Amino acid sequence: MRIFIIILLSISIVSYSGCEDKEEAGKKREAEAEALYNEAGRLDKLGKEIEVFRIYDNIAKKYSGTEVLERIKKKLEPGGYSPGTLLKSWTSRQMIKLENILISYKEKKGSYPTGYEIKRPLDAWGNEIRFEIADSDKSYDFTIISLGPDGIKNSSDDFILPHKRDEEDRWQREDRDISFNIEEVKKLNTIHRKEEKDEIILSIEELGKLGQQ
Repeated sequence: MRIFIIILLSISIVSYSGCEDKEEAGKKREAEAEALYNEAGRLDKLGKEIEVFRIYDNIAKKYSGTEVLERIKKKLEPGGYSPGTLLKSWTSRQMIKLENILISYKEKKGSYPTGYEIKRPLDAWGNEIRFEIADSDKSYDFTIISLGPDGIKNSSDDFILPHKRDEEDRWQREDRDISFNIEEVKKLNTIHRKEEKDEIILSIEELGKLGQQ
């Protein structure tokens, strides 16, 4: 009986110690997140928005479930931002702005710019956002490209925005529209060529029917 009581007391002590350690670890995580949040506040006063977003993304990645992260979510909600994807969202909005600039340029000049006639913005990683005018056989007029975090062209983390021909809802575009990768853009080209082929076949069939009449 005495041995049984000793075992129970040992289990209780270990359990209490484990809870205490967990609570201390939670407090430590909150304190670390708070320190980062305060640093973001300092940078925000200096107008360094990208650095602030980089810290918020880091907090979302390393300190999920903290009160600090919930505070950040509420702060960003009115602007339509979400911690964890801030750098991508910010870059997406710059790409959309460039898309609209290119469209306005063509409306005024009659053609898209070919060089540096317009200012090209930077993405969240300090790289110039590019645009490439498409050939006439493509299903889109141009693509806007951010090289992504690694700064390397044609890598898996590139962000690509194709401007489809006669796109009516471009002004209402949202961050989630910037989700094309290189393979998806290739599929757009394949689909366009298939549609053209189908149209040619249909025309031949129609001519055949006319000949039989």
